[in-house]
Amino acid sequence: MIYVNTIYIDQLVNEFENENFVQEVSYDLPLIELINTNIQVLNRWLVFLGSAFFLLSIILMNNTIRLSVYSNRLIIKTMQLVGATKSFIKKPFILRQLTLGLCSWLLSSIIFLVLLYYLKNNFYDFSFKNIAESLAISGLISFLVCIIISYVSTSIITGKFINSKIDNLYWWVKKQFAFGRRNYKFMFIGIAIIALGFLLMSGGGSDDPNVFNEEIYNLRRIRLAPALVIIGFAVEVYAILTKPE
Repeated sequence: MIYVNTIYIDQLVNEFENENFVQEVSYDLPLIELINTNIQVLNRWLVFLGSAFFLLSIILMNNTIRLSVYSNRLIIKTMQLVGATKSFIKKPFILRQLTLGLCSWLLSSIIFLVLLYYLKNNFYDFSFKNIAESLAISGLISFLVCIIISYVSTSIITGKFINSKIDNLYWWVKKQFAFGRRNYKFMFIGIAIIALGFLLMSGGGSDDPNVFNEEIYNLRRIRLAPALVIIGFAVEVYAILTKPE
């Protein structure tokens, strides 16, 4: 893939031209520049999409922990009434959420590796050795984020229940939860639209490496699919900002 860059192609052309048995080297420069432009645009979109999904995952993790701790709010207050300290009350909840976070991290990592293996065997030819460092860094970052969010969110939310009055425990969730059923409904709709956009964007390759398939730049892939992705993210923004029921 590095030879898609015009700098490397120029170096390659100079090397070939210095050979005595080579008379002339020619290549499709406009096509290379178009590929470079599309790759740069794709990289920007990937950074944006990754950031958006990262923020969304943190919000969903925090709200999931809120629901889990809320279901045990009466147990928390009972432990406090019989004389348990705050650290003693928080400990089992924190350990439970850390365990669940670790399990979810392992499961998501396994699914991601299986998906990479499937793509390698069916669509793209790449070596795991070349991306081993990137995979290790990504795995470490996701592990740290998972552990930090689980610990901090559980500690803060459990502390709020400990400091709440008994009369407030029955309506606390209405006042404190950031998202309601309406928010989650639009979140799932937005995710479905984004997934459809990426699905329509796929394909268009050529079975023959010597033949370029013009279908990769058809209306569906360069107009309709990106529009659906943008609409999907607009729905996600609306789902996050809309007032819960």
